[in-house]
Amino acid sequence: MDSKPVRNMPSSRRSVQYVKVVFVGPGGAGKSTIARRLITGGFVNTDMTVGMDVESWSLLDTSKNVTLGVSISDLGGQNQFRFFQPGLIRGAKAAVLVVDLERFDTVISLDEWLAMLESIPRNRWILVGNKVDRATECACEEVAKKAEDLTIRYVIISAKEGTNFEALEAELTSIITSATLEQRHAQVEAASKQCE
Repeated sequence: MDSKPVRNMPSSRRSVQYVKVVFVGPGGAGKSTIARRLITGGFVNTDMTVGMDVESWSLLDTSKNVTLGVSISDLGGQNQFRFFQPGLIRGAKAAVLVVDLERFDTVISLDEWLAMLESIPRNRWILVGNKVDRATECACEEVAKKAEDLTIRYVIISAKEGTNFEALEAELTSIITSATLEQRHAQVEAASKQCE
């Protein structure tokens, strides 16, 4: 599938399909900055999220002339928001788990987020180690080990500097387009069963 991010969506007769993606992880890890870089293509300094932010990102599937409207639910990382977050995750087709490579404790505390994501298949999770420009080698190795243990994808980036951001965009685009394809197949199958 040939898909690419779209920064300024031109009006056209493309069909639009929507998908929800959740960004989770500790406060200050860079979830909002990553979301803003995906949307704008550049660094945008952001404040820490209070509760939740919702952003829109568009991907163009040129092979099918379809626009994928991605709703990014950026969940605040502070403990006081945990009680309502499982409900916000419901319906998501993909999850981005973000840790701060400068703060090793954020890598270790990742387990507290995992139970909330169990409704999303693990092949649609991606672990993102952010702030590689300030990271220790040990933190990067721990992210790789954690991803291997969980059998999920991972990428090490700097949302501020843009380091390795193309890899994140490619991985996330791959996850979203495959989730959308699975969703389309399920809809066709459900429709054909109704016709029987």
